[in-house]
Amino acid sequence: MKDITFSQRAKTIKQDLNKIKFKDLGKLENKGILWSYFVVSSNLLTFLPHIKPENHYKIVKDIQYHRSLSEIDITYPSLIKKTKVYDKYNVVESCFSESYIFVSYHAGSYNLFIRHLANKNVPFCVVANNDYLEKHKITAQKLYSDVSVQNKTLKNLQLFSAEDPKLLLKLIRKLREGVSVYIFIDGNSGTKKNDFNNDKNLLKINFLGHHIYARQGVALLAYLSKSSIATIIAKRNLNLNNTIKVNLIKTNKLIKKYNRNDFVSLITKKLYKDLESFLKNNYEQWSGWFYIHNFFNTEELTENITFENKKFSFGTKKFIINEYYHLIKYDDENIFIVMKNNYRIEKIEKYLYEVLTYFEKPKIITSEKPLIINYQKVSWGFLKELIELNYIKLL
Repeated sequence: MKDITFSQRAKTIKQDLNKIKFKDLGKLENKGILWSYFVVSSNLLTFLPHIKPENHYKIVKDIQYHRSLSEIDITYPSLIKKTKVYDKYNVVESCFSESYIFVSYHAGSYNLFIRHLANKNVPFCVVANNDYLEKHKITAQKLYSDVSVQNKTLKNLQLFSAEDPKLLLKLIRKLREGVSVYIFIDGNSGTKKNDFNNDKNLLKINFLGHHIYARQGVALLAYLSKSSIATIIAKRNLNLNNTIKVNLIKTNKLIKKYNRNDFVSLITKKLYKDLESFLKNNYEQWSGWFYIHNFFNTEELTENITFENKKFSFGTKKFIINEYYHLIKYDDENIFIVMKNNYRIEKIEKYLYEVLTYFEKPKIITSEKPLIINYQKVSWGFLKELIELNYIKLL
């Protein structure tokens, strides 16, 4: 594949994705794609509700397209030569006199800046999760060693596991030795394994109008090491040309102004705010849509209503479908519901789909007259069961 140009491979990826039609997702060979579609569509509905669900399929394919490009672009050294790097504060040049914490996101050609640092002979190390280390450790080392720089500072790319319990101490030591640290703050491991309410390393923050639990390790590392942070935002345009913007967060004054907890909270929110700003116009370039449900507590469901201990009037209260349930319809025979408390997917009947979609907008219902949906009478027993199961809730 090394003789195929990047643009040729990008074209092939696009063509392969376009071959998969929405109506074909239910086929056995497409089950993996089907699951991915359900997850990403549900996450888009949660964080970008202004996007119409009927547009999700095209967007999901666009997200997968950029995700695939991000997995191959680092194997094309010529791309970084064509990439425009905007480094207003000359952070890269300053790396020889001061070490930085580089914070990157899985957006655009996010691997290219690593090659840029290698080309500039910057001493740095990379923090990655165990899955990445298992799959890409050899490739990453080869790509780093292929960079022909005279008097290279480091012969091998230093890789650290994000799950290492002594990671913080090791990184502080590296920073004090003059070695910068490169971290992807939006990785997909860790949070789903933790107790959201009791893990002190997790901070609940607002993100795109929803909540996520963000890890505070990067901010704590900056506080303890007194290192400045440089955020890296990579972006592709329609012609697949790349730009990388380096933004500097000077921490010395903030460390003096705030105590440890306030500083860590402020910086963590700032780092995700930068990502949030990028996603508002470039959401299709972020791989995080495949796993952001690991970043929030999907079990925070509203309390179930039981008719034995709850009294309310059907004639005055509004009911609406629970936002934790996402409906997807191919056709009358293939209708699915995604239960976002555990991202379980089930096939449902058309009748249930019609009843639930009826409550997508708030409705007042009364027991004094029958409830008719699409010319079918809905029994009160069935409606009460949906309410008790939390499919439908009080507004």
